[in-house]
Amino acid sequence: MNINNLKIRNAKINDIEKILEIEHNSFDKNICEDKQVFIDRIETFNKGFLVAEYKGEIIGYICSEIWLYNENLKESDFLLNHSIKESHKANGDELYISSFAISSKARKYGIGKILFNYLIDNVDKLIASPKSLLLVVAENWTSARNIYLKKGFLEVCILTDFFDYGNVQPFKADGIVMRKLL
Repeated sequence: MNINNLKIRNAKINDIEKILEIEHNSFDKNICEDKQVFIDRIETFNKGFLVAEYKGEIIGYICSEIWLYNENLKESDFLLNHSIKESHKANGDELYISSFAISSKARKYGIGKILFNYLIDNVDKLIASPKSLLLVVAENWTSARNIYLKKGFLEVCILTDFFDYGNVQPFKADGIVMRKLL
């Protein structure tokens, strides 16, 4: 795969089936979000929903929301399938990365890193005065956590048993909320 042929663009509604395919192939079905959630994200904050495209095929996506910065985070802020229509604040100062996945055939080429860096490097085009970046990662996704730590994210709180892997095997994993102050 020649990453020079990679195109990053805003998601469109007609991309939804490929986005869902990547979502369902990347995560246990208990933690996959619903189709309408992704449609709402595209319609509500299209500038913050990017796809990576290679030779006309979508191979990854990353979506985000603008929130008002808050030191006192609650688990209810991060609920699976939460409505961007309720949480997104166009005048906010924090970019919450709500979902991010790369198709299995495109992993190990650095596509995730490119897509992630593209979003965070352009945060000032999404938010007038950005204060921070925020995301949640499962405690057992150590490679992802290490990438975020290297980018300057710090672990700010734990969401106990946040990820339910009931389909793969009956266990739950804590969610780690990570934040990078800008």
